[in-house]
Amino acid sequence: MIRIVLIDDHKIILDGISSLIATNNGIEILNTFENPKEALTFLDTTFVDVIFTDLDMPEMNGEDVLVYCKSKFPSTKVIILSMHNEKAIIRHLIQLGADGYLLKSAGKEEILKAIKTVHLDVKYFPDDVLQSLVSAEESKVEPLNPNLERLTSREIEIIKLIASGLSSKEIGSKLFISPRTAETHRNNILKKLDIHGIAGIIRFAFQNKLVE
Repeated sequence: MIRIVLIDDHKIILDGISSLIATNNGIEILNTFENPKEALTFLDTTFVDVIFTDLDMPEMNGEDVLVYCKSKFPSTKVIILSMHNEKAIIRHLIQLGADGYLLKSAGKEEILKAIKTVHLDVKYFPDDVLQSLVSAEESKVEPLNPNLERLTSREIEIIKLIASGLSSKEIGSKLFISPRTAETHRNNILKKLDIHGIAGIIRFAFQNKLVE
């Protein structure tokens, strides 16, 4: 029996995935959470084989969940669920240890395949994601927000660190600031650039050539 937990700030997504896999005899949904922090409290006391987590969530994003789980529960597999199919974002999450990546358009068979594949200690990325990863060259796009003058030098530094795969705790340690201060900087960046979540920051960094 594969024991899983679902994390997404939209109940309709949780209900949808639950209904898709509820009839599969080899998988047990232990719990679902709209609040990632409540999920981590649950995971601290309950063994789970596979975690499904949304990437973009308001209070704590999927990257934070991934980093926390890989640090505390290295044998637990983490599958990221997202609407983004961009090479830079996917590579960033792979660097952080993601075991799988599914688009929110995934159907029942693909979701089940992903769960069973990562449970066997094999990474899972669907064909459309793999195509994005192995494409010969990046599509030429305009910068998400070319007005870098709105950002302070510290904010640009933090954007680079986020895009390089560092968590808020690691950024705090590197810059000699508290994780809470690093989070404050990240929230200010999101507001200034009018973007949403860690995916938006990573996209901005690559499109504006802040990282290679």
